[in-house]
Amino acid sequence: MPPSSNGSLFSLEGFITYFVFRFPKTPFSSSAAVAGRRDYCLPAALLLALCMSFASSGLAQVQDKPQALIHKLSDADPTVRGEAMRTLETMPSALVVPKVLEALNTADKDSAMRLVKVLVHHPDPTEIEPLIALAKKYDGLGSEVFALLGAEGARGLLSAVTKNCEAKVGAKDFPAWAGETASGIGPKARAVLKEQLTGEQPCVRKTALYGMAAVYRIRDANRDELEEAAELVIARLADSDGDVIETAERLLKPEEDGGRRYNATVEDFAPERLMKFFNAQKDPALRKRLLMALAAYGDPSVQEFMDHLAGDSDTAIQEIAQNYVPPKYEEEDRVHYTESPQSGVTPSEKAEEIEHLRQSSNPLDRVSAAEQMGKSGDVLYTAGLIELLKDSSERVRAKAAEGLGTLNEYFEDAAVRWTGNRENSAPALYAALEDHNAKVRAAAVTSLASLFPEYGSTDEIPAEHEQVLEKLMALSRDTDHEVVKQASLAYAKFLQPEDAARAIELLKNADPDVRMGAAGAIAHSGSPEGVKSLLALLKDPDKSVRCDSGRLLWVMIFASGDGNQAALSAKLEAQPLADALQDPVITRSQILDLLAASNDPSATDLFLKEVESSKGYSPESGIRIIANSKRTDAAQILLRILRSGNYYGGYQCLQALLNLKDPSVVEPILAFAKTPQGAWINRDQVLLAFRDVRLIEDLLDRLKAKDEGERASAARELAEYRDERIVRALIETLKDEAWSVQYAAAASLGKLGDAGATPALVAMLDYNPGAAALALGDLHGVETLPRLAVLLANPKVPNRKEIVAGIAKMPEPQAGDVLGSFVEKTPGRDCDLDTALAQVLAGLHDARVIPTLQRINFDGWKKDGCYTARIIAAQALSQRGARPFPEEKEDARVP
Repeated sequence: MPPSSNGSLFSLEGFITYFVFRFPKTPFSSSAAVAGRRDYCLPAALLLALCMSFASSGLAQVQDKPQALIHKLSDADPTVRGEAMRTLETMPSALVVPKVLEALNTADKDSAMRLVKVLVHHPDPTEIEPLIALAKKYDGLGSEVFALLGAEGARGLLSAVTKNCEAKVGAKDFPAWAGETASGIGPKARAVLKEQLTGEQPCVRKTALYGMAAVYRIRDANRDELEEAAELVIARLADSDGDVIETAERLLKPEEDGGRRYNATVEDFAPERLMKFFNAQKDPALRKRLLMALAAYGDPSVQEFMDHLAGDSDTAIQEIAQNYVPPKYEEEDRVHYTESPQSGVTPSEKAEEIEHLRQSSNPLDRVSAAEQMGKSGDVLYTAGLIELLKDSSERVRAKAAEGLGTLNEYFEDAAVRWTGNRENSAPALYAALEDHNAKVRAAAVTSLASLFPEYGSTDEIPAEHEQVLEKLMALSRDTDHEVVKQASLAYAKFLQPEDAARAIELLKNADPDVRMGAAGAIAHSGSPEGVKSLLALLKDPDKSVRCDSGRLLWVMIFASGDGNQAALSAKLEAQPLADALQDPVITRSQILDLLAASNDPSATDLFLKEVESSKGYSPESGIRIIANSKRTDAAQILLRILRSGNYYGGYQCLQALLNLKDPSVVEPILAFAKTPQGAWINRDQVLLAFRDVRLIEDLLDRLKAKDEGERASAARELAEYRDERIVRALIETLKDEAWSVQYAAAASLGKLGDAGATPALVAMLDYNPGAAALALGDLHGVETLPRLAVLLANPKVPNRKEIVAGIAKMPEPQAGDVLGSFVEKTPGRDCDLDTALAQVLAGLHDARVIPTLQRINFDGWKKDGCYTARIIAAQALSQRGARPFPEEKEDARVP
């Protein structure tokens, strides 16, 4: 249909605009051409004749047209409904509104939804009562029309409250629905609500309260509005009507579970104003009511206020204040780590005590000093502990060695612990490994190991890695049992990937802790030779070792990276894994994953047997392992799992099969889908995954389905096929009544890349310019750029950000020129649009967009400029090595 500048299809201006844009154009002024422009116009006589013909014929027919169009809104074809709706939207309100309101009386919910969409384009005060009746009948349907009626809509809602005070709109009480609806209309409507907060009728005041409390939901509500809303709601605690008071108390109550801490609400501004209002009151009952409302908040200022009131002369106030316990707000679990080791944090009295003990001649005092230094968390004591490592007393030296480890362990963050005072501590502890006392040697080797992460670099020990291992190996043959154990554990911890053979040898150690340490080093090495050793540990006499080796074997195989997984999996033997399944201490799911990864055929059979027999086991990870294994029989294994009847793995198995892109699985999957066990499988999903042409006919039929979501998904999925019927069907679907379907159809046409869809998409610019522009951009329809430029320049056009994105998809030189021209010629652009412009221009590589980015950056520095757009533009300019402002601007930061 032709466009209209004033919402009327039959306005003269709209008619002229239509013909100027749609009909072939003839040069009108040679002087204009000389001036460097080309202006076009219809010959005046032709235009006048057409206008007169239109006026005499079109207007004569329009009198009975709305009723016929309204009837088409119930048509089975969504494109017929869509065209009828758009035609009604462009017709004069005086003709449309009475017919629509009449139709609403008998309309079912689906038809009523379409009639409301028509009314959105024809807001009129006569609609208020019928829309209120509609909202009560169909759960608030029609609320969006009130947003277009301004203050008059708010007054209409409030005037209806008295007789509907006990009514319901869906699950909401009528006053709550009316107040929240009025609040969203705009500032003028909220002014009406403020007036009615002191109105004569209690139900009206309650409705106004709901409206004020809903201000926080309004996207552009500023802090001043939220503060004022809190004050107005609090003031109603002094209302003369108990129902109004109860409503105010309920609206001021903080949300449970600390919800109010995650977004600004009226409650966030309530505590301060409750305290202020309380201080201004003399009435005991009101003061008690206000304090009880305040007691629901846990802000620090509330605690201080309650402490002050604990001595109030009113015993009721005293009782509330004295019994006040700040409510706890649940927050996300967070681990707070120390950022760095602190120094000088020991209180002076404590520091003096430690120093006194350190200088004491009594060894027990010096032991106490070393212990307190280690526990202090103060890195200044590192030097003192190192000094005590030279003490004449063996007990002091042992406690000092222990203290250096404790001092580092004090810090919660492991990364900090390993770098805190290691540079000084590690050499000192390494030297202490030569101490003649076994307890000192044991403490030194334990603390030295604690300074370093497992299998990490030991560069800060003043010895080569090989020397460190030799030293620890020598200590592992020490005469003292504790030194032997701690040295062996440190030896395992310091092994590197290339030391896998040493780790395997260490598995012979009699101590189970050492064997576990060695197993960790083997798993870290990623060496295929280590797989057999870890499999053998699944039979270890110590149950902790068996349990840990199963976990480490799993980590070794699946955390090693894709490059090494195949080589490791090839070493997995079925029998040790089968035996491990019978061991209750070994994690069963990890063993099943290892069976799934094994290339041993008997391992695969055992895995499938377990999947089929274990109804409580979810084989999701095993399915993922098999799907990613690149095995030639992966598809057949997955089909067996799918047909196994294992409830938990069905969906994951189907997804894995679809992702294989193996056409041979289509028929087996569809055959299984016909069985009772496979009835949950979506046949269309399977066919679409393999682009099976059998689905095309179904998708074409679904373009006319009753459900909007079904039509939209069909429009999207048709883009995966190439069939001569598809483009024609999608072009027709562009006229669908639902925006989601229009968007899906347009996007698919853009993806299909058929230029034959261009005329239909150009026509779509009249009613869904965003979707049409995006699709035209995909088609690179540069011939449509002038029309897109006109729409972009019109502030009344919706979805201009999508028009920007559509233009940006065109070839860069043309796209940059259009967007640059718009920015240059359009001052006072809104921030959202400027941000969209900056984002798309930043993604273009053509150097000609630089001046436009400079202009956006420059405009962003003005008093009312857009900060977000400025930052995006500045970053894009910086990445290109361009100056941030136009050449002619000497000081861009001056508004």
